[in-house]
Amino acid sequence: MIFTVLGMNGPYAAAGGAGSGYLLRDDEMKENILLDCGPGVLARLQKYTGLRSLSGVVLSHLHYDHMSDMLALQYALGNWENPLRVVAPEEPKPVWTLLNAPCFQLQAPMEMELKGFHFEFIPAVHPVPAVSMAISRENRRMVYTGDTNLNPELKVFAKGADLLVADGAFLMEEWAAEKPHMAAAHCARLAQEAGVKRLVITHFAPDSDRMRLLKQAAEIFPEVILASEGLTLSV
Repeated sequence: MIFTVLGMNGPYAAAGGAGSGYLLRDDEMKENILLDCGPGVLARLQKYTGLRSLSGVVLSHLHYDHMSDMLALQYALGNWENPLRVVAPEEPKPVWTLLNAPCFQLQAPMEMELKGFHFEFIPAVHPVPAVSMAISRENRRMVYTGDTNLNPELKVFAKGADLLVADGAFLMEEWAAEKPHMAAAHCARLAQEAGVKRLVITHFAPDSDRMRLLKQAAEIFPEVILASEGLTLSV
């Protein structure tokens, strides 16, 4: 599997940046699955593949910084005769309704096969219905937490993953239990306890102190990098 960061900002994009969006491809680059589709993601996606070459889209949740470019994608696909498979939580209903277009084949997250990729989901800890997902192909496995605060299920869900992509929006001194995201140090502790091979921390506000985020995480789990636009990893 080949994993590429298209955008990693939240809750809005930095100048020249993009909201959450990640491209997952098979080793032959024949299948193209988009994980989340925030503002600016479609422009970056087209550097790698045509919009009508998408194999499917999986949305972790329906906050706008993770799905707003899905609305523009409807224009790009138009009356496409092959509806694109779109997996997303069914709430909030007003946002879900915006995705109800002829070019999309909508379904709720459930264990499934999508173009040779096996998907599993668990609920995330977030203000709206959201999921964390594990994606496997052949003998490789990655986990994307999506937006979430601390979730004890993630330790088992991510166990032994080749790659963990985790929501680490906060420094430890900024984090609180009632907030919607983990701290970078929490991601590192999760990676350590789950025994993953590599950790990518993502979902940064444009004004985040990324060097301090990285420092706090690396003190716990050295095999950590911060997401950046264009970062590509072989899983």
